[in-house]
Amino acid sequence: MTELVRQTVRDLHRLGLPVVLAAACLLFCAAPAHAGSATRFADPAGEGTACTQTQPCSITTAVQDAPDGAEVALLEGDYTLPLDFVIDRGIDVSPASEEGPVSLSGGSLGTPAVSGPGSSLSHVELSGLSGVAIFEGALVEQVVATGGFGCIVRDGLLRDSVCLGYDDAGVLAIAAGDQIEAVVRNVTAVGEDGAVLRSDRGSQLSFDARNSIFLTTLPDDARYVDLRLLRGDGAALETDIDFSNFRSSAGDGIDPLEPGTRSNQAAAPVFRDAPGGDFRQAQGSPTLDSGTAGANGIGSLDFEGDERVQGREIDIGADESAFGDAAPTVRIVRAPDKRTRNRRPGFRFRGSDDVTSPNELRFRCGLNTRNLTPCSSPRIYRNLDPGRYRFKVEAIDEAGNRSRPAAYSWRIVKR
Repeated sequence: MTELVRQTVRDLHRLGLPVVLAAACLLFCAAPAHAGSATRFADPAGEGTACTQTQPCSITTAVQDAPDGAEVALLEGDYTLPLDFVIDRGIDVSPASEEGPVSLSGGSLGTPAVSGPGSSLSHVELSGLSGVAIFEGALVEQVVATGGFGCIVRDGLLRDSVCLGYDDAGVLAIAAGDQIEAVVRNVTAVGEDGAVLRSDRGSQLSFDARNSIFLTTLPDDARYVDLRLLRGDGAALETDIDFSNFRSSAGDGIDPLEPGTRSNQAAAPVFRDAPGGDFRQAQGSPTLDSGTAGANGIGSLDFEGDERVQGREIDIGADESAFGDAAPTVRIVRAPDKRTRNRRPGFRFRGSDDVTSPNELRFRCGLNTRNLTPCSSPRIYRNLDPGRYRFKVEAIDEAGNRSRPAAYSWRIVKR
């Protein structure tokens, strides 16, 4: 299996496509607990062959000498990968604990890969490589891959990941003389082209995507698009893309896909700080609560380890936002008597929301007016003249949802 994968990697290089296995977690994400005799431990400074928690070995030794189906637990630190690093034979590689981040790095032409059913890589941080390569039914999840290509899917499942291809495509799905099924779930793919689907002569590529964002970093340059399809002579290229976000598409040997068709979106996603590399969703993004949980292969956690469904529906993209769409509520907990001589009345009020904490809610108040203005509790009025008054207050959550106003009427009488 390992030699077959390496030969495939060499074939991709022959086509001018550098291949690397890469993965990362921008913010530290949850990792599974490791236990049992089959677990092997690696450390950036590990030596020997014991591969225990007290005597960890190198990542290369931990993986290459592991029995089929073993777990390899990576202790905290920065790992340097060899050029031909392969995770196969049903081996799972992930951090040993939640104590700190794990990062993988290597040369820009490195060729590590995850290959075969049961083989997986998750919850790691990677830099200095060219992409993440997934072969023959393997799984890569909850990663952020940064390099020439972000993620390369040759046959398998990629989910809950951010793929940043700063020199090329965020995601490359390629069939080169074979039949490939690439499945993508909740992926944010960003690059010169957001995603490239390439089926070479005599090949067959099936690309199945749900809840994913494909985004070019050069939207004003006509040479680049969010989603590019390339079909060679005698090749087959089938796409099943739904509940995803892309604004532009181009095809060579095949018609491009029309943005906004099916349940796909054509409005631009909104990120917190895309220039700074933060591709978490911001308030107002059309991708919030717009995905589907009704597809095979949907993960239970986002790329940061947060629960996958937090709002009304699953989000589109690698990030699952905590912004809700339900309106908050507000109630007045202290007010003046209904009939009073007090010309300095005060009000106390409290709000609640399904997502935003009470301390982060904003409030707007008004007295005998429909035009409410920002306020906080307590709200005290001074030197009011005798007469009838009506106080209103509303709460606003982080997503901008407003509550129904709470109101109170009273009368100030002459002394």
